[in-house]
Amino acid sequence: MLDGSQALAFVRSRTYIETIDGVERTDPTADLGRVQRQQQFLRAVLDKVGATRNPFKLVSIANSLVDGLRIDDDMTLFDALGLLRRMSSLDPQPQTLPTTPFVTSGGAQVLDLVDDEAEPILEQFR
Repeated sequence: MLDGSQALAFVRSRTYIETIDGVERTDPTADLGRVQRQQQFLRAVLDKVGATRNPFKLVSIANSLVDGLRIDDDMTLFDALGLLRRMSSLDPQPQTLPTTPFVTSGGAQVLDLVDDEAEPILEQFR
């Protein structure tokens, strides 16, 4: 269980260190690890919401979403509730985008998106 500050630190940290049984472990994957933690967090939230059958709890969750989530200007609380219910039944699957690794002139190691191969994958989300 995380409070709001802990959740933000968990999903935003590029340099992530966790302590398990008194032993500090540093995640060496930087941004890639951050993306994985964001996915892990969203899966946990969706699992928790999906297990909720209490309508008052769902309204409370929807209320907290309404101010921070905008699909369009006409979205209502009931629209958010419907979205929440649909999201709770999703089974997110990882998608791997094709990339080519390279090193910049400044020495940074980056992944360059292979646009032609990535387009069909990205189209699923549009």
